[in-house]
Amino acid sequence: MRKSFIIYKDSLSVLDELTNEQAGIIFKAIKDFQNGNNVELDFAMKMVFLPFKNQFIRDNENYKKKSEINTVNGSIGGKRKVANASERKKRVAILPDNDSVSDNDSVNDTKGKFIPPTIEEVKIYLKEKKISDVEHWAEKFWGHYESNGWMVGKNKMKSWKASVSTWDMPKSKEAKTETPQERAARLRFENDGIRA
Repeated sequence: MRKSFIIYKDSLSVLDELTNEQAGIIFKAIKDFQNGNNVELDFAMKMVFLPFKNQFIRDNENYKKKSEINTVNGSIGGKRKVANASERKKRVAILPDNDSVSDNDSVNDTKGKFIPPTIEEVKIYLKEKKISDVEHWAEKFWGHYESNGWMVGKNKMKSWKASVSTWDMPKSKEAKTETPQERAARLRFENDGIRA
């Protein structure tokens, strides 16, 4: 049984229309109802009490539902970590052979709790981002966050891919971006065969 209940402020405005004696009767009726006792009221007081009673019933039903959900979640808490580990291995195993995995196809995009990536997932993502020396940077990134419990400052990490973008990793030569002048010169050469 709950040890507390809520009375909403907007429900209390009805008390302004009652005498002090009637307001006392309503509060005693609320107390009796919350303690599981039968509430005996005349017709007028029943009409005043009914909205309170209905709200208490709704609140109790919501409380019971949340308690049941929390009980189930609590009982599978330890089991979920083990299941997530094997799920992560399955997801890595079914990745396509090509080096391009878009952000939308990420194997680590799950709703809710953060799941740390495997070192293989980091390597695949760094290849996709065309980072040079993927092995070195993947091990450095993964090792850093694995050693500190996947924390960013004092907060639990929410997105490891976003964290990758904050690291100053050199791009591979093929990922070099062109300046506008280089692009214009390349396009002129491709179109006219003239080097600038």
